[in-house]
Amino acid sequence: MSKVCLFLWIIFCLAFNSVKAQDIFPAKWQGKWKGSLQIYSPNGTQQTHQMALHIAPTDSAQRWAWVLIYGEGEKQDVRNYELIAKDASKGNYVIDEKNTVFLEANLFQNVLISRFTVEKNELTCIYRLENKQLVFEVIMNKIADATQTGGTAKDIPKVISFTTSVYQKAVLEKVE
Repeated sequence: MSKVCLFLWIIFCLAFNSVKAQDIFPAKWQGKWKGSLQIYSPNGTQQTHQMALHIAPTDSAQRWAWVLIYGEGEKQDVRNYELIAKDASKGNYVIDEKNTVFLEANLFQNVLISRFTVEKNELTCIYRLENKQLVFEVIMNKIADATQTGGTAKDIPKVISFTTSVYQKAVLEKVE
């Protein structure tokens, strides 16, 4: 009887592990995603563009194609990036732009976050798998627009805050 129980336990563990492996990032995110990117300023929607994100395995277990596509037709802007697992167990990844630029990215459950500065702007890029959709958001502020407050007493720290200049959001549907 104990051998039967052991056998059933092993089958259960293998089944559980195979389901769990399918849910591991970025396997669950793989595919071709497409939707509209809305670009907002404080005055409302400024632009709308078609956007796609293609996520696919490569011949390396630590790398995935991470292709961002903005626009369509002749004006299409294709960015052939790669997602690299630095330490997947800790949620540490890098987006390789293939031009000597590497963007740190960190996974928090179903949310991948990348923060960086470029040309006096600070950007936060958020990718989130939610309800079978991939939500992509960008928050941008100008570093020069920082406001410093506080710091007036020993128990009041100095705080630097930023005015958000641009917010972008795309809700992408899986097409393949």
